[in-house]
Amino acid sequence: RRMTGRRTTGAAALLAAAAIALSSCSLPDQIDGRQEAVDAAPAIDLSWFEGSDAADIVDAALLAMAEIGSVRLHQDARTAASGDQPAQVVSKDLLLAAGDGIGDAVDGDCTGVLQLPSWGEPADLVVQDDLGAFRGGEDFWLSIGAVDPAVRDQLAATYADAWTTTPGLASLCAFTDFLSPVMSLVGDEDLVKAGLGDVAGVPAGRVQSVRKNSVITAWVQIAEPHLVLEISVERSGDGGDGGEGGDGATRTVTTFADPDTVVDVDFPAPEDILAFEVPAAPAV
Repeated sequence: RRMTGRRTTGAAALLAAAAIALSSCSLPDQIDGRQEAVDAAPAIDLSWFEGSDAADIVDAALLAMAEIGSVRLHQDARTAASGDQPAQVVSKDLLLAAGDGIGDAVDGDCTGVLQLPSWGEPADLVVQDDLGAFRGGEDFWLSIGAVDPAVRDQLAATYADAWTTTPGLASLCAFTDFLSPVMSLVGDEDLVKAGLGDVAGVPAGRVQSVRKNSVITAWVQIAEPHLVLEISVERSGDGGDGGEGGDGATRTVTTFADPDTVVDVDFPAPEDILAFEVPAAPAV
């Protein structure tokens, strides 16, 4: 299998020492007449975030993401409404190898599901060694929109529960594409810190860049390693500031979790992958 080097991010040097400091206190608890110590919830040391400027936080986050071997991510990309077409959402749920990879998986290998607006249900997606394949059940093929019903029947008969492939599937698991909004913040003079909060219960600090037609927001883990936990990109289609809505607004939210989880890609054998072809509609 191919070997890949660690992906470089181009971020500046990491701050010298920035870590979470946990402090605990003991509270008495009466059990069977005896006093026993009970650990209270640890206090989160916010000094790293509070003492760092926004640019250093981005640098630390990109360096931390360059060190992981895999990550589980979810992305919802809301496309702009157009004419009579309502806004639509493309969703991805992937376990993705990154950097030097992990186990047998290398950078760009992934397994998960993909949901497109024209699909009634998601399809399984696997990528290994820059080769991609997807698989949907009978209901998946029968629910595909913008296709003649007779063609859908043929698709279901041919591809239901079978692996098939089309060009470009491997690009759906390009790790740097998911991180590119944060990479664009390097050297951004409009970048600011924008408060504290959490992502799925993990304490995080927010950095944000408000541009003419867009807002890029990244949530960065307070504790070491300072991983990117969530990225939001909002774009306005009306020329207004901030992408907070309005006609033509788009929004992409990507969350990252479970770094360094083993990526077990069960890729089908080449002879089990069908080349995808759209059958011709039957003559009327």
